[in-house]
Amino acid sequence: MQRSPAAVKATHLCAKIKNRIKTESPDFDVFISHRGIDTRRSVAGILHEHFSGLGLRPFLDVKSMSPGDNLIGKIDSAIRSCRVGVPVFSPRDWSELLTSVSGAVMKLVEEDER
Repeated sequence: MQRSPAAVKATHLCAKIKNRIKTESPDFDVFISHRGIDTRRSVAGILHEHFSGLGLRPFLDVKSMSPGDNLIGKIDSAIRSCRVGVPVFSPRDWSELLTSVSGAVMKLVEEDER
C-alpha cells in the first residue's frame, strides 16, 4: 500500500524532530499547540499518537493533563521543558489569525502616520 504524500511528509517531519531532540530528559520532548476541538481530535491527536509511537514524549493538553491540574502552570512547564514546538492550525484558525495580524499591522501603520 502506497502512503499519501501528506503521510510521507509527516513521517519526514517526525524524523527531523526526533533527530533535533537532545538526549537530556525533559518532561516532554514535543509541545503540540492547537487552538480548538477541530484540530485536537484530528491532526493534533494523530501527531500525539505518532510521536508517542516514535518513543517521544509529546504534550497535548487533552492527553497530558488530568482534572484538577493547574492549566496555566502545566502548559507553561511543558512549553519550557520541551525541545520542539509544533503549532497546528485549522483553515479557520489561519483565517482568524491573518485577520487579527492584519488588524494589528493596520493599527501600527496608523500610529506611525500620526
